[in-house]
Amino acid sequence: MEAAPRTDSTRTDSTQTDREITLKSTQFRKEREERWRELERLVTKVEKRGMRRLSADELHDLPVLYRGVVSSLSVARSISLDRNVLEYLEGLAVRSYFVVYSPRRGALEVILEFLTRTFPQAVRDLKWWIALSILVTGVGFLAAFGMTLSNLDNFDREIKRRSGEFVIGVDRDCFVVDFHHESAVRVVFCKT
Repeated sequence: MEAAPRTDSTRTDSTQTDREITLKSTQFRKEREERWRELERLVTKVEKRGMRRLSADELHDLPVLYRGVVSSLSVARSISLDRNVLEYLEGLAVRSYFVVYSPRRGALEVILEFLTRTFPQAVRDLKWWIALSILVTGVGFLAAFGMTLSNLDNFDREIKRRSGEFVIGVDRDCFVVDFHHESAVRVVFCKT
C-alpha cells in the first residue's frame, strides 16, 4: 500500500500548526515576562546590596515570583520553547533559588558560631564519654609501653619481622627507632 502524496492541504495544516505554536510561545512569554523581569530586578538588588535592602512588599513577592519562574520553566520545557528563553529562565531560577533559600549569614559568622558555641556545647554534652575514651586509650598506651619495656628482645624481633621502613636497635636500657621513609628520624627511649 502506497503512502498518499502530500497535498497543499497538509502543508497548510503544518504551517498553521507552526504558527499556532509560535503564537502560543509569544503569548506565553508576553504573559509572564513582566514578572520574570521583576524577579530579576529583586535578585540583582539582593546580590548587590543584601536582603536587608528589600522592602516588606518585595520580601513578600520574592518567593511568589520565584515559584512563578520555576513553574514557567517547567511549562517552557514541556512546550519546547525557544532555547534562549529556556536558558534565561534556568539561570534566573538558579540565581533566585540561592537568594530565597541561602543562609542569611556569611561563612565567617557560621565558622565563628561553630567554634564559640556549637563545638564547645557538644564537648560539654559528651564530656563523660570523651573522658572515658581518653582514659581507655591512655591505659592501653601505658600497658603496651610497659610490656614493650619489660621485654625489648621480643619487641625488636617483632618490629623487624613486620616492617622494612624502620629499624630498631635494642640494648638492655634503651631502644632506638630509625625511620627511613621520606626523611631520617631517630627516636630513643631509655629506662631511667
